[in-house]
Amino acid sequence: MAAIKIDMSKAFDRVKWNLLFSLLEKLLFSPHWIQLIRECVTTVQCSVIVNGQTSDTFSPNCGLKQEDPLSPILFAICTEALSSTLHHYQLNNQLKRVSIAKQGPHISQLLLAEDCYFFIHLDHNSVSFSSAINIFCKDAGQITKHHKSIITFSPNTPTPTKSNTLHTLGIIASDTFGSYLGIPLDITTNRRQIFINIVDKIKRKILSWKSKFHNLASRVTLIKSGLQAILV
Repeated sequence: MAAIKIDMSKAFDRVKWNLLFSLLEKLLFSPHWIQLIRECVTTVQCSVIVNGQTSDTFSPNCGLKQEDPLSPILFAICTEALSSTLHHYQLNNQLKRVSIAKQGPHISQLLLAEDCYFFIHLDHNSVSFSSAINIFCKDAGQITKHHKSIITFSPNTPTPTKSNTLHTLGIIASDTFGSYLGIPLDITTNRRQIFINIVDKIKRKILSWKSKFHNLASRVTLIKSGLQAILV
């Protein structure tokens, strides 16, 4: 068994609009709603500043604006194409999902925007997995960052299987997944040590506040917008 983290390069900027609108139709969104989304996405105009001078406006032909609160939802819809591709391979017994417990559910992926996590059995499945990722990248306009993608093997994985998988996928092996949005993903028994950085970050933020200069309302606002945001 292996857990694989695939890092997508500029994921939002590369989304193909044809795929997005096709998925909206397949998911049975109303034509009127799809047309509204089409106008929001395709009518965007951009300009750049070169040597202090603003260039003429131009229209992009792909991508989603990251500052738009609607963009993460549209991108999540695009990742349905990847989920469907993996599901197709699983139905054909070309990929095998992983069970988190004997009586627990089977999972195959966790999709977190530009970072995608996959859980598969490696019995001759690495080629199928690589093919599924390549199909999605071609259809969605995505590009994987191999130098930032990693794989973690289970302790009982044979060495030949590890070597073949690394050669097929072209990524590096690692013992840890690091963190996502500042939160460590590898939770061990020493949870206090894992989350001590978050506690320290909250303490540093509190020490930077001068409570005597704030009334009760402003203190509540600081807690809601500052401390609770870190926890979220």
